[in-house]
Amino acid sequence: MPDDKVDSDFIDYVEPEESHSVSTLRKSISQYCAVLIASLLAITYGFSVGFTIIITHQLQNDTRITHVTDSQITWIGSMNYFSTPLGAMAGGALAQRLGRRNTLLLLTIPYFISWMLISYSSTVNEILIAFIVIGTAGGIVDPTLQVYATEISESRLRGEISCFITTTIMFGVFLQTIVGMFVDWRNLAMFCGLAPAFGLLLIGFVPESPYWLASKGRLGDARQALCRLRGWTTPQMVRHEYDQILQSTVDLNSSYKPPFFSKEHFKRMSRPAVRLPFILVSFAFFVSCFNGTTSILTYALDTFELLESPINIHTATIIFTGLQMLGSILLFFIVPKTGKRWPTFVSLIVAGSSFLIVSVYVFMRNQRFFKVSCNPWLKWIPLLALEISVFATTLGIETTPWILVGEVFPGDVRACATGLVTSIGFIFAAVASKIFHSMLSVLTVSGTFMFFATVNYVGLVVLYYFMPETEGRTLAEIEEHFAGKHKLDDPTTGPEGTELMPINSSHTNGTRKYADA
Repeated sequence: MPDDKVDSDFIDYVEPEESHSVSTLRKSISQYCAVLIASLLAITYGFSVGFTIIITHQLQNDTRITHVTDSQITWIGSMNYFSTPLGAMAGGALAQRLGRRNTLLLLTIPYFISWMLISYSSTVNEILIAFIVIGTAGGIVDPTLQVYATEISESRLRGEISCFITTTIMFGVFLQTIVGMFVDWRNLAMFCGLAPAFGLLLIGFVPESPYWLASKGRLGDARQALCRLRGWTTPQMVRHEYDQILQSTVDLNSSYKPPFFSKEHFKRMSRPAVRLPFILVSFAFFVSCFNGTTSILTYALDTFELLESPINIHTATIIFTGLQMLGSILLFFIVPKTGKRWPTFVSLIVAGSSFLIVSVYVFMRNQRFFKVSCNPWLKWIPLLALEISVFATTLGIETTPWILVGEVFPGDVRACATGLVTSIGFIFAAVASKIFHSMLSVLTVSGTFMFFATVNYVGLVVLYYFMPETEGRTLAEIEEHFAGKHKLDDPTTGPEGTELMPINSSHTNGTRKYADA
């Protein structure tokens, strides 16, 4: 607990009469209101993903922009992901300097300008430039929003709120496929500018992260923000949590912060409490990006056309993104009850089996084991398999790394580590999108889907043995687990829970440095 000198200004805010406790519902509403408004930029990021589905298909037949090559199409489909790491690597420093909320507010401006540039573009280069800006802004938004959500939420809501952010991204993708069915890509880009415009108007009204405010010595503002985030209550009702935040920031601020490229900083980043979760989340991102869903989503219209969908390819794509959003919504309710491990495992099994079915179907069709013309109902097999795969993937592996990234890193390197690991995730997504057409040419359609199935099954085995259950655990407990000080039992399976690394039972719990966020 911080000493009396640090917290002396709190006394003026303590009410003499006994305060009534704030209901759990009221606390939840206050936190969700803040995240909902901040998530306008998550919706914008979803717009950028969904927009590539429409523009990569429509540009092939657009006479207003001439000489569009297949290579340019793949660059448009992947440039958003390729440029995102630029923002992700800088996002941590920017969010630490300006604040989480102010960083999100600032990013609404380049987002809006870029969408207008696409809407009025006359060349492919103008579209690519706009996507570079959009991707860079997205790279800053994702880790900043995840850290913001982690720092303003109670531990009981942290998993739900992380799922909520993912759901808003999926909603953005889904909305794009619906609107894109009725308008061309230019008008669709104009529509995309609405989310950052509303964000510019509203984000300034949400509370800043109490952790960030306290780290800057703005203790009064930190206390006020915490009161708003805990149900618009009084300082007396948040006294305990406020003290924890002060202690956390005192520990962090009193410690020496070495330069980014120094040996000391490298030593901090390479300690087990950082290195092990970094490897874990990086691998989860690899599986998430190369398990098939990312590539298929980018070129959904082309993929359904390639597999001879028995229904309209736009309708199939809307169902595809709709099931993706539905999966993220269900995960919102499932994670608090089951944790993160088992939804992830089930999603990998179902997605792997679905892609295996598509692979075998295409192989047998090409080898003329059957004639689709004589059995048109067979066309439903790959369609249903793909729709099931995206639903299953969203229920687990696609969302898992984004939930973990805000939880598993220690507070003294959280912003930096989050930015670096999300950069790796976006690079994986960019490569998966860029090489998809090449994979179809080199590995054939059947071989490509067999590769996707293999990635899912390998991911299942590795994550089963190395991914711990973090749901319902404090940030301090998670850090102690990776540091080897404390065994993080899986609360859904009892005392025989899974751990990332062998931990000697003689180790005792270390002193908690970080608050229950």
